[in-house]
Amino acid sequence: PGTDRHGATAAGERAREAIRGAPFDGVGVVTLSAGTCDLDVADDPHDLLAKADQALLAAKAQGRDRTVAYDVEATRTGTSSRAARFEQARALEALHALARAVDARHADTMDHAHRVADVATDLARGLGWERRDVDLMRDAALLHDVGRVGRPVEAAGAAGADHAALGAQLLADVLTPLQARWVGGHLDPPRRPDSTSDLAYEGTHVLAAADVWDGLLHGDGRRAPLPFAAALRTLHEMGGGRIDAAVVAALTAELTATMGTRKGGT
Repeated sequence: PGTDRHGATAAGERAREAIRGAPFDGVGVVTLSAGTCDLDVADDPHDLLAKADQALLAAKAQGRDRTVAYDVEATRTGTSSRAARFEQARALEALHALARAVDARHADTMDHAHRVADVATDLARGLGWERRDVDLMRDAALLHDVGRVGRPVEAAGAAGADHAALGAQLLADVLTPLQARWVGGHLDPPRRPDSTSDLAYEGTHVLAAADVWDGLLHGDGRRAPLPFAAALRTLHEMGGGRIDAAVVAALTAELTATMGTRKGGT
């Protein structure tokens, strides 16, 4: 009570982080999306709630798991545009639920998507990506394995089973073409950049590296997890092979620093 939009947004973020940081038994990580507004841009309490709800829809349309403050510019968008964003948000929410269900089918992949998303976004940020592109990577990483819905449970970790193409097809209408390329190529990344976009190449390798790292550290249904140091050595050896050497080097350096922090007890 009595706060402004900044305080409300901060409160939303505290709630979001608290919920995301406390997984539920038998369910895993649950995320929260929030929209905020203040009376500077609302005419009355009813308008305040309606505009906060518009901000909530925007949070969902931007990939969920975030807090968005109402922007006065949103009042300039037409009803059809808002409806389209709402439908896209609903479709994206359904795909997130599907991805969580896919991860939950196998004990070794529980919460796999969120771990991959955390590593991929940290890696993209470390490579100097713009904030918008980092956010795109997080959304793509959270859904990168949604194509596994087409595979039987017993094949969860089967070698060579390419679910990436199906995932890209499922995501084509709710994510950007760039994100769909990352998802579609993460099991078999391109060997070199093409003339279309260097970000398409690097992003695919970022997602591939994050996915491989999680499989090494936590297991993938067919391989047992490795100790941190052994997983790090294996990742380092992959540089220049299936995954781009510069991307592997950047991730290895980041993880080495993490290991050093662990040893230091800080």
